[in-house]
Amino acid sequence: MYENDGAPILGVILGSKKEKLVVLNDRGRELELAANRLYRLPGKTPVEIASTDERCGYLGSLRQESMEFSLQIDLEEVWTLLHDEGEEFDVKSLSELYFGDNSLQKHLGLRMALLSDNIYFKRNR
Repeated sequence: MYENDGAPILGVILGSKKEKLVVLNDRGRELELAANRLYRLPGKTPVEIASTDERCGYLGSLRQESMEFSLQIDLEEVWTLLHDEGEEFDVKSLSELYFGDNSLQKHLGLRMALLSDNIYFKRNR
């Protein structure tokens, strides 16, 4: 995952060229990005998804599922559980605390919810 003008974009790493990674994004474009621009999600693309069209379809459905899932997350509840802790949390830790696991859909849904939040959580790049 990476961001372009503040919008989250999903991608699959296809390889590398020089010091950049070649990424196929969910819009069907291949681009070269520095590794520090990418946010690594848990899991891997299923091995049976090999063609460009299949990868784009997978990323598109993953985006849709994650967006729908993110709408069901109550960030006020998450904040209430954690605000007394006085420490920083990454998305992996939040996912494990809130859901009990860090599966791809839960992690991505929570990340999408956090990216759109401007009330409960501050973002530390």
